[in-house]
Amino acid sequence: MAEAVVILAFVGKAVASSVITNLVNRAFTKFDELRKSEGMKATKEKLDQNLPRIAAVLLAVDRGQIMDRNGALDKWLWQLRDAVEEAEDAIDQLDYYQLKEKVKYQADPHNACTTSIKKKMTKLIKKHVPCIGDDSLGRLKKAVEGLNNAAAGVGPFLQLVNTLGNSSGGMNQTCADTGAMLTEVKVFGRDMEKDLILKWLSNPDSPEVSTFSIVGMGGLGKTTLARLIYNEIAEKKVLEFSLVVWVSVSDIFGTPDAKVIIRMILQDITQLSYDLNNLNTLQTSLKKKVETEKFLIIFDDVWQDGPETENQWKQILAPLKFGQKGSKILLTTRMEVVANMMAKVMEGTGQKNNHLLLGGLEEHEFLKLFNKHVFGTENPTEHRNCQRLAKQVVKKLWGSPLAVRVMENLLNNHTDIQHWDQIIKQDISNIQINQNEIMASLKKSYHHLREEEQLCFRYCSLFPQNHKFKRDELIKMWIGSGLIQQSDSTQTLEELGAGYFDTLVRKSFFHASADSEDCFLMHDFMHEMAAFVSSGECLRTKTVSSERIPGTIRHICIVIQSLIAIKEILHLRHLQSLFIEFEGEKPELADVKEFEKSLKKLKTLRLLRLTGDNLFELPKVVGDLIHLRYISVRQTSEKELSWLPKSISSLYHLKIMGFLAVSVNGVTNDKLYGIGNLISLQYLDVPSSVMEMIPRIGKLTSLQKLELFNSQEQGRNISELGSLNSISELQINSLEKLNDSEEANKAKIKEKERLRVLSLKWSSECSNSKMTLENLEPHNSIQKLHISGYRDVSFPKWISNSIPNLTSLELRDCARCNTLPPLGKLLSLKYLFLSNFHELELIPAAFYGRIPGGGDAFPSLKDLRISSMNILRKWEDIEGRRKFPRLEKLLIEGCPQLTTLPTLPVSISNLEIKNSGLQTLPMGIESLKKLRLVGCQMLLFNQTQHNGLPSSLKELIIQGFCDDTSLASSLRNLVSLTRLELASCSNITSLPQEDVFFKLVSLCEISIQKCKKLSSLGGLGALTSLKVLRLSGCSNLVTIPLPQSPSDPDSEEPNLEIQQLHIDHISLLLQKPLKSVCQVKKLHILDNHQPESLPKQWLEDCTSLEEIEIGNAGALKGLPSNFDELLPGLKKLVMHQANLFESLPNLPPSLSDLVITGCNETFEQKYKKDTGSNWYKLADVTTVIIL
Repeated sequence: MAEAVVILAFVGKAVASSVITNLVNRAFTKFDELRKSEGMKATKEKLDQNLPRIAAVLLAVDRGQIMDRNGALDKWLWQLRDAVEEAEDAIDQLDYYQLKEKVKYQADPHNACTTSIKKKMTKLIKKHVPCIGDDSLGRLKKAVEGLNNAAAGVGPFLQLVNTLGNSSGGMNQTCADTGAMLTEVKVFGRDMEKDLILKWLSNPDSPEVSTFSIVGMGGLGKTTLARLIYNEIAEKKVLEFSLVVWVSVSDIFGTPDAKVIIRMILQDITQLSYDLNNLNTLQTSLKKKVETEKFLIIFDDVWQDGPETENQWKQILAPLKFGQKGSKILLTTRMEVVANMMAKVMEGTGQKNNHLLLGGLEEHEFLKLFNKHVFGTENPTEHRNCQRLAKQVVKKLWGSPLAVRVMENLLNNHTDIQHWDQIIKQDISNIQINQNEIMASLKKSYHHLREEEQLCFRYCSLFPQNHKFKRDELIKMWIGSGLIQQSDSTQTLEELGAGYFDTLVRKSFFHASADSEDCFLMHDFMHEMAAFVSSGECLRTKTVSSERIPGTIRHICIVIQSLIAIKEILHLRHLQSLFIEFEGEKPELADVKEFEKSLKKLKTLRLLRLTGDNLFELPKVVGDLIHLRYISVRQTSEKELSWLPKSISSLYHLKIMGFLAVSVNGVTNDKLYGIGNLISLQYLDVPSSVMEMIPRIGKLTSLQKLELFNSQEQGRNISELGSLNSISELQINSLEKLNDSEEANKAKIKEKERLRVLSLKWSSECSNSKMTLENLEPHNSIQKLHISGYRDVSFPKWISNSIPNLTSLELRDCARCNTLPPLGKLLSLKYLFLSNFHELELIPAAFYGRIPGGGDAFPSLKDLRISSMNILRKWEDIEGRRKFPRLEKLLIEGCPQLTTLPTLPVSISNLEIKNSGLQTLPMGIESLKKLRLVGCQMLLFNQTQHNGLPSSLKELIIQGFCDDTSLASSLRNLVSLTRLELASCSNITSLPQEDVFFKLVSLCEISIQKCKKLSSLGGLGALTSLKVLRLSGCSNLVTIPLPQSPSDPDSEEPNLEIQQLHIDHISLLLQKPLKSVCQVKKLHILDNHQPESLPKQWLEDCTSLEEIEIGNAGALKGLPSNFDELLPGLKKLVMHQANLFESLPNLPPSLSDLVITGCNETFEQKYKKDTGSNWYKLADVTTVIIL
């Protein structure tokens, strides 16, 4: 059974032979170190004999050679894992007592002053630990014997492996070959994607040979789309290609072999067999075949990335570069990193990184596909009773055609409503799991991960679906739970974790959140797979019952209303991670006592994480959990929360401690003093009000990140930093409180070789800031430097001379500085921000620095921002040398006396000028893509009168100025413009006329806000490419009253094809040309206007509407009686503050989402789910929210 394979595979990886070998070595090192190895020699010999045998069995399990369920093997693997973890805990306990002795030793003032602490500690541990740790040594001996007994049981399974031999190819060693012929009679959706690729294929301006990648998860239809393209070219001949070749790469496991793939291409072209095995001969043959041809080659299902893979593809693509102009290479892959790699390999041909991120099918097309597979027709009329449920099922399938094929077997010929309801209530991962093609497809991606990456991915099943997580936070959880083991001393655990995380992003297991730059999430498919492959190991549950929770669980998240529920997980003897999401009210004291009793029994915990609105003070028994590496308490409400108990000071293994609450009580010096004992602590994330009170920070010698609030009090001043040599990120506040500049030397900043990020802040006047900064010079490994509030006229020389690896520099609020250091010498600098230099009048030529050999100034700088320079008058240029050769973005803000800029490099693509005195744009902006101008009337006028704006512009934002003439002049040549934004332009009365807009063939989005004198939309109707229009705060436009009659004798033929319309007044729909648009899919009426009714005629003409949102429906009494007929395709309706609504008309059958808020109690009762008198009208709507 497939389920058994999953269990065996993950257990095998979790106790990989290298881990066991390392563990055995560590155990016997302990015995030798503490002179307790007598009687253990025979045990060691037996383990050494069995380890290779165990390795052979685990390798067979991981390769999938054992495909059928084997209960005895399954049981033995769990027994082996239990034994391994018992031994780990025993060693960890010994390490704990050694750390305890170290803390005691360092607390003695006589020892703290010695220069040979390390040598004395070694002697002390050998002398004292045997006395204080006899129980622990006994536990370790017992654990090693248990491991030996488990290992001795490997014999029968080794015989099984030997019997199987290599006859099983392995579940993850082969992939299905894919052919070019379409297997579907009709392909639903994908018209837009197909047109995009065909447009690329027909582009006459593309390089000699170019590539395009279709990127997406398994099951989304990448191969089908590629087949569709192949069919259009090879069969229908819609474009002329003399050669069209299909190569299935998926059946080549591991790194692709250039010789194999070139052979496949040649065989497809010639229909002959090629037995050649010489790469040079094969490449020469392929070059001859393609150098006279315009070809299209499709590589389907490309997997691997990495240096070796890249080298192989270089060999494969080398002869293809000789193809005729217009030749194309199309590939499908699950990993965006593969698309990037292929573009990199082809970069010598002028190749851009063209790729399409394929998502699920649009819902309406997906429903047609679903109906076709399940009912045999796109629009079933005989099964109306199932259509409401069909929409709900479709929502669970994420637009995946593969998922539809799976559901077809479950639902075909089943019209029983109860059967459908049962299917809806299940997760996809629980439906006929042994036949689940979705998981089988996704597991191909999973099995291409390394073991450590698989383990970290499985762990993410503890999060809810659509949970957003931050990179650094997740890596810390992996570390805290013991998932990351240090195998290479050159890399920290954080660096290893970062590598795993980046791989999971590159290979599409995680993806960046669209609405938050620093957050990531897992697609629903991936979340389901994480839950599937982690079965028996990780669990997230709201049903906390010991009978339902397998005893093998190592990591668990429980969502509970009562603390007593924790008793239901006490049978988990090897639990390592415990997430508690507490959703109950403030717990009673008796419940906290019961929680304390239960928590004390979870002795193996490495991670404890609590979140909730009504948290409580952690009980003191948390200090008994000696294996803890990670503890986090997060109060998600603004209620007060008590600080952690004093007992946490005995958690000597603790690496990560987090405490988040708006208001904290119970913080005492006694409790905070003990934090200095946490000598393994690497990250301390607590409120600033607590952080500035913590004494003895210098004792936390493993700390990697710190914000120090410098104080003159003993134990809280800058001298505490002297011993923190592991620190990688450091912020020092209140530097003005130093007694003298020499005190800064005690921080020993220059000796901290691991320091990468340094922030130095002064909050008030200081007479010796230059000498202080001189003494805070960092090690040359520093990468990011932030200086704020500096109070001298110039900077120390080290800023430009001694930090060659600096990539980011911010100098803020340096009010007295009247000159800048020669920063152009910083060869690695990519980001530079200069702000609030109130005495700076000139940026001199010396700013660019002198580089030996006359090299470029600022050779790596990409982003330069200059802000709030009130008296800056001149920025000097230089001649005879290049400057800023890689600069992409320049921001000039708040420089009212600066009238000119130096010539910019051609690399500049983004220029923002805000409230500055510039008279003209700088030279060198011919390739500019984005321009933002705020409060620059003279600049725009002068520019349009002379050179005009660059035709390369794609985005133009004008704010706080501009008139009709300047606007029309600035837009005349912008043939590439895709987005235009006007805001607070009080002198604009009309948009440009048709002759201007007619030339803006690429403009697809316009946003106009707070242009109060605007009274006409001018020639807007000439914009044939406009798709999104936003209008708000333009009060002069809203002057036409709503008509009493639905008819409009002045109706005109629609020109605009707007798809999204965001307005703040309903009357705008009666303005030309908006009154004639008929392609709108989304209408959003903002909340600063209360429409009394909806324009019925406009709705009748705009039958394409799929979504309506009304921000304030307070004056709206209802919807048109024939609403369902007016908008037959409406999918989403949202109305806020709808307090006058009494009832709803019949709604369109297409509606899937209905949200009505602020309604009156009578309305709410009428439409209450299941019991309301009018609920039947909403029964077919998938999501209903009425508040």
